[in-house]
Amino acid sequence: MADWSQTQKEETLEYIRTFSYIPPWASAYRPGAGAITGQIVFGADAPQQVEGSNVFLDAYLGFDPVATFTATVGADNTFTFQELAVDPNLTYLVTVLAEGVSYSSGMVNLTPDQPVADTSIDVFGTTDSPGDLRINRVHWILDAQPGALVVLQIYLVGNTGERTFVGRSVDGVDVPVTVGIQLPPDAQELSFQNGALGDRFRQVGDVVYDTLPVTPGDSTQQIIAQYAIPYQGTSFDLKQTFDYPVDVLSLLVSNFPNLRVDVPAMTFDSIQNIQGTEYQVWGQEAFGPGEVEVKLQGLLERGAANPRSVGAATEGGASQLAAVAPPLETWVSYAMLAIVAANLLEMVGVAMQRGAFAAASSRHDLQSVRESLLTEVARIDDLHALGQMNDNEWLRRRAGLKSQLLDVVRRLDATGHAAGQT
Repeated sequence: MADWSQTQKEETLEYIRTFSYIPPWASAYRPGAGAITGQIVFGADAPQQVEGSNVFLDAYLGFDPVATFTATVGADNTFTFQELAVDPNLTYLVTVLAEGVSYSSGMVNLTPDQPVADTSIDVFGTTDSPGDLRINRVHWILDAQPGALVVLQIYLVGNTGERTFVGRSVDGVDVPVTVGIQLPPDAQELSFQNGALGDRFRQVGDVVYDTLPVTPGDSTQQIIAQYAIPYQGTSFDLKQTFDYPVDVLSLLVSNFPNLRVDVPAMTFDSIQNIQGTEYQVWGQEAFGPGEVEVKLQGLLERGAANPRSVGAATEGGASQLAAVAPPLETWVSYAMLAIVAANLLEMVGVAMQRGAFAAASSRHDLQSVRESLLTEVARIDDLHALGQMNDNEWLRRRAGLKSQLLDVVRRLDATGHAAGQT
């Protein structure tokens, strides 16, 4: 090697660098020659973006955020981001905040052949009327277990109007609410895939309300809820009320011998095998507002052997359902999770644009959320340092928390700016 020329040494060193390992705490994002330009377009009565306000660019690799950039809005409502990676596997989204509502561009991809892209962000006026809400699609999944039904519901909600629905007041909730979802009276173990009860979601009686604004367009909001309903005997009538018009309603019922399903308001389609589990598939279009009744006979009684052998019981909890069977998390089958994953792929653009939690209503709320997120970051850092969390899981969870923390900081900046104007 001593006889090598300087050029040979440099070329060899550069070649060796291609094998370099990127540690989990380092970002995999590498700047490049890419650029994204665009303009903010204001709808009727929309809050006007002032020159110098922040606009944000988030880069995603798959579902995970890997980089965030900030620019300022020019006098002509334009923005520019430069020195961006041109990896075609990356997806970019540009976001601005207007009166506490996030508005995003469409998804943007850069490649070495097309390193420059132009996009736009539509900003709308606001309304407190829910009259333009509709459900573009509902996936309703029922998994019959011995003594209980496990229910998974995926709502894609749209807004046919020209203004963002920011919510209305209802008794029992201290913040404006938007989409209302009816629950059966016996629902237990309620949880959400994309928010938490008491934070983004608020419950009053048998109605759960979302608190995220609903922007104009199809499927601009998504709600994924799961719960269980205990029953006695071998038959059960489940009634579900939809408070908005529904464009497409699909129902999947896990199938097993002797199960009989009747849904008068829907049409039977087929029996499909998903991840090794058979489902009866029912459908309906242009439905509601109204009620759908699902009549089930031949169910598994409490304590009966499950022919699909979904797993052993776990330790009991405090709820009535926990005394009957394992907690809901252990009930949800891999097939149900596969259905959720498939629909998340369908909704990924919306999910990235809308964020993972509800906007808080005051600086105090936002500061509390920020402290909770910082505490959680510190906790998982400790777990990782102790070897109780692997690198991949630590990196994934830390990236998600950092993304949420960034959104909180943006909202704190926005509320501080608004307070300075009052």
